[in-house]
Amino acid sequence: MLGMHIDAANVRPSFAGRASISPDDLRHVDNPCVIFEGLWLDDDGEKCWAYTVGGLYEGNPLGGITGGVLVGEQAIIVHAETRELADAIAADGLLTTLSALDEEEHDYIEANAALARLSAVGP
Repeated sequence: MLGMHIDAANVRPSFAGRASISPDDLRHVDNPCVIFEGLWLDDDGEKCWAYTVGGLYEGNPLGGITGGVLVGEQAIIVHAETRELADAIAADGLLTTLSALDEEEHDYIEANAALARLSAVGP
């Protein structure tokens, strides 16, 4: 077939079969980091950068030779013009997520403590 070609530089990475951890497990990762996985152009021609998560979980490295792990079956996708900016956005997003998870745990503990205080007071 003449005129047909595959734009190999614009192939999206496949995360099929890639290991995944839960958001709750993410809170227990030591030295979390983002791992660059690929670049492609979206349907609007904008650069999409894909990242997974690396670090140590229960003393074992996350991921392997193929890259990091997904969180909740999802990769981190960033739209940015340069790799440096995409790296910074992905890392900031991971830190923001970790912070939100820590705050959620703190709020849960505080809510349970408040319920315990209320039940001690009685009707």
